Amino acid sequence: MGKFNFFTMGLFVIIAYMTTFLVKRAEQYVLYKHGVKKYAAQGKCLYMCAYLVLIFFCVIHNVDMYPKYPSENTIDMQAYIYFFQEGLTAGWDWKKIITFNQWEPLFYSINLFIRLFTSNYRIYWFILYSIYVICLLVFTSQFFDNIRTFCIYPFFIVQLLYGMCALRNCMANAFCLLAFCFLKKEKNALFILMVILAMGCHYTAVFVLPAIIAVECGKKLGNYRREKLLTIVVIATVVANIAIPIAKIVILQTKYSVYLGQKMTLLGQMYMVCCAAAGILFLNDMKKKYPELDFLVYIVAYNCILTPLIMEFNIYRINDYFMLPRLMVWSMVIECLQDKVKGQNSKKLVAIIGGFVMFMWMIKSVYDMQGYGIMPYLNYYI
Repeated sequence: MGKFNFFTMGLFVIIAYMTTFLVKRAEQYVLYKHGVKKYAAQGKCLYMCAYLVLIFFCVIHNVDMYPKYPSENTIDMQAYIYFFQEGLTAGWDWKKIITFNQWEPLFYSINLFIRLFTSNYRIYWFILYSIYVICLLVFTSQFFDNIRTFCIYPFFIVQLLYGMCALRNCMANAFCLLAFCFLKKEKNALFILMVILAMGCHYTAVFVLPAIIAVECGKKLGNYRREKLLTIVVIATVVANIAIPIAKIVILQTKYSVYLGQKMTLLGQMYMVCCAAAGILFLNDMKKKYPELDFLVYIVAYNCILTPLIMEFNIYRINDYFMLPRLMVWSMVIECLQDKVKGQNSKKLVAIIGGFVMFMWMIKSVYDMQGYGIMPYLNYYI
């Protein structure tokens, strides 16, 4: 449903640049009090402007161009609107929830609560997307560095557009972003709590939970950590391949059995695999340059281990949860590469190439989503 539209792509790029500019400006008004990051009034206002730009962008999405659910040729968002307005009568069946055969309980509860006072789907969007955008900006403020602009630019658009395709995944991503913030602060209990909340919005978020094990194991690698991590990733990937038949038996008992037989190709996973490989290659450099962020490499390596399962069962949502860590790792790889070359022109060239690769990745991601109802976005032309 839909096709690639250059005018729509232009709109996405404009929104991305506007938001990036506001966030970069906001970070110029950072104050540190007793080691705690705070913002002056100007910084808070700029972040508020970034929120308003993103939430306005989310709410104005026009879905009236597409057939209403239950038409077979409609988009997922029309289905979400239908179930919000008309279909929230399924009730609770805990047996189905436990076996992953019913709508996720937290997302279902949020829908019921909002439906108590409105049936307007744009108000519904406003509430859900506000939660997501706020979590996104909180994550950005926790991880942002003025040098690391590579990761900020495409993320505002690509991750939001995934939300336009699937609200449950969008909400799960929101909680996962907070989970990564707590993991950075080594608040493991809160990380687990946030992931459980994410699972309440989309069951596939369960794959984020073992990331904490990957991080804890990564911290204990000691000497030759790069070589050890590479060995672990290779062995674990082989084990994941061996476990596929067992996973099929489990998935057959859930609503996700419809995805069996819809395999993905390795080519479609190459950005993720290359990012993990680059992160492992430059792990020692990152450990010195970004001692507080090297845990992101372990998360991305864990994401790489899941590749056989992602490909076999078409569980592409798993990669969505780790999108921001991948972008952060990629930007850190670029900066480590810049440190290894001499001369300002060479450093700029590395930055340009790194930015171009990330920009092309964003274009590819949007192109892959063209049939999900995001193109066109406002009318038949834009």
